[in-house]
Amino acid sequence: MRSDCASLPAPQAKANDDDPPSRVARLAYTQGSVSFQPAGTDDWVTAGLNRPVTIGDKLWSDNDGRTELQLDGSLVRLSNNTGISFLNLSDHVTQIQLTAGTLLVRVRRLDDNENYEIDTPNLAFSVLRPGVYRIAVNETGDSTAIKIRSGEGEVTAEVPLMPCTPMIMLLLTAPIS
Repeated sequence: MRSDCASLPAPQAKANDDDPPSRVARLAYTQGSVSFQPAGTDDWVTAGLNRPVTIGDKLWSDNDGRTELQLDGSLVRLSNNTGISFLNLSDHVTQIQLTAGTLLVRVRRLDDNENYEIDTPNLAFSVLRPGVYRIAVNETGDSTAIKIRSGEGEVTAEVPLMPCTPMIMLLLTAPIS
């Protein structure tokens, strides 16, 4: 028996834009007033423990607030009056936007193909080796201070690339372009 039907290609799996992210941070600790704004909304809500945080989500720790986020190879602590959002969070990239306040970042593991970056209004700080890093942005967003307790990083700004090593404190004040 012969078939004259044209062969049709097999249906392709359709990507679902509503798929959950492949990697998230976990809100592990809060103290005081800490607010959360999920990506795509204008509403701020109280940040609850164990809440997943991913790309586009924003966190704010108020005057009396502190919080800690856990990722698979690192933890991020927000001091009071600190705002962050995740710009990228994938298997190979962790990119955090620090808009104001102070972060303490402890990177326990950093694979060769992994990028870990903290962006502030006037610079980008790339973590090059596991370590402990403190990044602070003033209220007006025109000054960033970086202190490396251990590890190694690199600063990219309007000035040339600057390597940063342990026990170095860098204060960069630059106009926001």
